Amino acid sequence: MTITTSSPPASATTEPASTNAAAEPTSTDASRPGDPELPGAGPVRFEDSVVLSKGEVFGACQALADADRFLLRSGGKSEASALGDLFELLEARLSH
Repeated sequence: MTITTSSPPASATTEPASTNAAAEPTSTDASRPGDPELPGAGPVRFEDSVVLSKGEVFGACQALADADRFLLRSGGKSEASALGDLFELLEARLSH
């Protein structure tokens, strides 16, 4: 299976324009792409397509279905809907 995506927006490949140097880094700051504190870290670049085996896609669909049910039971209706949409996209690609 090949999933083709469009290029990410420019904001996904660049660092924020300014940072507060005096602020203590948080766990999310430390993992931010391009962070000078992380050796080898740079902007995130995505491939135009991804090749997955049917087994990988079935595993992803199962995880999405499980998470969807969990979110519905815990009151996350809009989040469950988003996972359901992704599930349906993968399921539709499997049938082609």
